[in-house]
Amino acid sequence: MALKDVFAILESTPAKLRRELAGLGAKQLRARPAPGKWSIQEILAHLADVEQLMRGRVEAIRTQDMPHFESFD
Repeated sequence: MALKDVFAILESTPAKLRRELAGLGAKQLRARPAPGKWSIQEILAHLADVEQLMRGRVEAIRTQDMPHFESFD
């Protein structure tokens, strides 16, 4: 996959999420589909956390010759 394709996907994701979530109520967003599974709200929070982490990594790549990245799970 070309880098421009990756950026296009990343750029389109917020609008796609808004479309998919339109009309869902707070109860639906908080509901877990099964024990031990994440709710939509938890998944969105995770995506926001990962995006923040990745922004830092991209900035390090952009500004440092040899950036060091801690692993994460």
